[in-house]
This record gives sequence, structure tokens and C-alpha cells, in this order.
Amino acid sequence: PQARPFQTQWALDQNSGNYTLQISIISEPQLLRSFRNDYGIAANTQVYQRADQRYVVIFGSYASIEQARAAATQLPTDVQQMEPWAKSFASVQNDITSQ
Repeated sequence: PQARPFQTQWALDQNSGNYTLQISIISEPQLLRSFRNDYGIAANTQVYQRADQRYVVIFGSYASIEQARAAATQLPTDVQQMEPWAKSFASVQNDITSQ
């Protein structure tokens, strides 16, 4: 199988019943890098590539939607104001594999 960019394989490996926080969808690798660096979240966020080639910045893997929402407080205030939304890994995995 082809190597998948960023943490795409990590996202596929998560329990489909777990949740993550989706922060942003970005189309260009350069914009993605700038976004993560500008907000200081490059070290603690993950990125997966969707089937449509766009990149999605996510934060963590949590056993419940409540835990995922609570984790938003760990993000910088500027990022919290983007209102990251809790999303199941089942839907993340569908984003990656559906053509």
C-alpha cells in the first residue's frame, strides 16, 4: 500500500467509536504548515488527507464526544474561537477512504 501523508494512517488506526476535534480543512500543504505554525499547534495536532486530497487538522482521540469537546480548552484561545467540532473517527475514516 502507498504511504499516506502526515497522520493519515494514525487516523485510520483509531477506534472508529472514538472522537476527535476537527479544527480546519486546508487544501495546500504550504497553507497547512503556515496555519499550524502560526497558531503554535504543529506539535500537538494531527493531520489526515481526505480522499479529495484536502488536509484536515484534528486534535487528539477521545473515548467520548464529551471528552473531545472538553479537550478544546487545551487549544490556544485563537483556535478555540474557530469552534473546532467533535467528529467521530468513523466519519474521519470515511473521509479518507471514500472516493
